[in-house]
Amino acid sequence: MQPDTAMNGTREIFFNDVTLRDGEQAPGNKMKPDEKIRIAKQLVTLGINGIEAGFPAASPNEFRSVAAIAEQVGPMRLDRAFGSSPHPRISGLAHLKRDAIAAVLKAVRPAPHRGIHTFISTSSAQMVKFERMIRQRGGDPDSLHDFIDRVVLPDIEEEFAYIRSKDPDTVIQFSLEDWTRTDETASYHVILHAVRNGASIINLPDTVGIGIPRLIHEQVRRVRRWLDENGFGHVRISWHGHNDTGQGVASAMEALYAGAEQFETTILGIGERAGNYAFEGMLAAIDANMGIHERFVGRPIRDTLVRSEVMRTAKLVSGTIGAPIPREHPIVGENAFAHESGIHQDGVEKGRKKGRRDVYEILDPTRYGAVSKLILGKHSGWSGMKAFLEERQLVFRHSDGKRFSAALSRAADNRRKGLSDEEVLRNAYYPTVVDITGGPLVTGITVKRSPDPLKTVIITCNDGSTIESTATDVREGAVNALVVGLERLMPGVDVRDFDVHNKPGEESSAATAVGTVTIRNGHELTMQAEALDTEQAGLQAVIRAFNALWAYERYAAMSHDEDASQAAGA
Repeated sequence: MQPDTAMNGTREIFFNDVTLRDGEQAPGNKMKPDEKIRIAKQLVTLGINGIEAGFPAASPNEFRSVAAIAEQVGPMRLDRAFGSSPHPRISGLAHLKRDAIAAVLKAVRPAPHRGIHTFISTSSAQMVKFERMIRQRGGDPDSLHDFIDRVVLPDIEEEFAYIRSKDPDTVIQFSLEDWTRTDETASYHVILHAVRNGASIINLPDTVGIGIPRLIHEQVRRVRRWLDENGFGHVRISWHGHNDTGQGVASAMEALYAGAEQFETTILGIGERAGNYAFEGMLAAIDANMGIHERFVGRPIRDTLVRSEVMRTAKLVSGTIGAPIPREHPIVGENAFAHESGIHQDGVEKGRKKGRRDVYEILDPTRYGAVSKLILGKHSGWSGMKAFLEERQLVFRHSDGKRFSAALSRAADNRRKGLSDEEVLRNAYYPTVVDITGGPLVTGITVKRSPDPLKTVIITCNDGSTIESTATDVREGAVNALVVGLERLMPGVDVRDFDVHNKPGEESSAATAVGTVTIRNGHELTMQAEALDTEQAGLQAVIRAFNALWAYERYAAMSHDEDASQAAGA
């Protein structure tokens, strides 16, 4: 069976995902059969053309996983079909050995579109693995020529004939393991033998991630030209790379320019040692400069991907193997579309107002199921703070911008990460509003000692006056007494939620208590306070909430008066 071919003069990129095989080979990445099936189904939803489901000869469980994927995922239909088949190609990996090959053929048989990926090492550096075999076949274990002629070529001829006899509809993909360190003349000799014996995909692996992108371009281009000149223009070149030197995506892009059509990526770049080149990294590279890539390739580039599924797929793989997505990972990392720098936030906001997203974002996050975020921290300025307030429809005066920015900087100082939305409000916005409006309404509270089960508190206000208030609920004690008194100061305020609990992980008698209260009076806000005593944590949370709401209402009136004055002057 021939591989799918490019259509309508375009370069069709075939993504052959190896997350379930190469990605799992890294320590700590083991997946259960049901987890592999779930990921495989999501890969099809993502629009991945091919899935290398595993190494069937490795273990009975591995065989069952590959067989289950072939049976359950193989019949699924791609959202946008590639070439002649509407189904994903399900394949398994095998050494160039009969038992391993037989295991793959049996495992993938239920898939309508199926393949086998078989390989053997071809570099001098890896000949040590075959010394005994070379001697058994009468060769010199130090001779690359003997290794190729006595081991590699005969086994290709014999095993490919076996594959064709057992299942002629199975796509044969052949890899020259450690190709980037293989003698070029020897590699041509092996490739020619493989394609003459039925391989329709030649995979060129940078097995140890040592390839230099510029040289990879030249080498892949020569292989493509050599295949074309020898009548094998239908044979697809596949690229498989590792990231040991941090050049995985760059090398893959050079292979694309040079004629490769299939790319063996892993989700999140998981894989042995420093990992494989990441699917998300290559996709970002392609999408960010499509016009330039098409110029290098010489024709339009197309793929079958459903980009809105990228984030969902990354989260599924991350959750399955129990490893967090690196924060700086392309497209799906927490920081991929996050901006904390004041200069960047200013540029992003000004760009958006002009209808441009590309000031500091080269990709549209919504296209991939991600979101753009302005993270407020010590590097943020007024532009970021202002955008934050506008988005939440909170009142502010431009003349107070420096005060808000200074408060934000103080709140975020010595923090490894930026502030959460709640922290910005509690620790920067509302305290600044309180300062601008003349200070807190409530400056102190005293709980009266009394045998009466209904607690009584004395509330001290900023003008020196006091209010004595008694609880209406025995169970809520002093906090209830405080709320009753403050409701007299601010009629109409509704206390919606109140909670006091110990900090997570602190269960001793000296644990820190956290009080949280949400109140509203047209405007709703939530405040917190911490104390070693649960009663004090609750009291301080309520006081902060009422002080913030009282100040916010005054500030809203001040802002309205200023706007009216400016309008009159105009």
